[in-house]
Amino acid sequence: MMKFSGSFALALSLMLGGLAAGAAEEKTPPPPPSEDALDFAEAAVPVDGSEADEDLQLQVAVRLFDMDQASRPMCRPRLLSARELEPERKGALVERWFVKSCGQIFPYRVVFAPNPASGDTTFTAKLDTGPYGMPAY
Repeated sequence: MMKFSGSFALALSLMLGGLAAGAAEEKTPPPPPSEDALDFAEAAVPVDGSEADEDLQLQVAVRLFDMDQASRPMCRPRLLSARELEPERKGALVERWFVKSCGQIFPYRVVFAPNPASGDTTFTAKLDTGPYGMPAY
């Protein structure tokens, strides 16, 4: 039988207890978008250059507003345009969306992917940066 020191055993039990508690938690839905995010999205849609439908464009615009405000809360972002990066592959579409904030233009990589189980299209969005952390155009 192995013996563990008291601090190691305590750390292990806290870690395992935390994993079990985390596994039992249910996912909560995201909070509703702010009034500012909705205003930003409604002013930007339809987005020049995007192949997504207007409902998805609204959802992406709200997400980009929230992402921009999280990193630059003192600035007011403006959505400029989008352009297709990669043609549809297995139903997925990749676009680069441009947001002007704090006097700079920030590119975001947006990937639209169909969800066969629900029939909906989901998306992911992230700041498109190059190898040195600078925006990749």
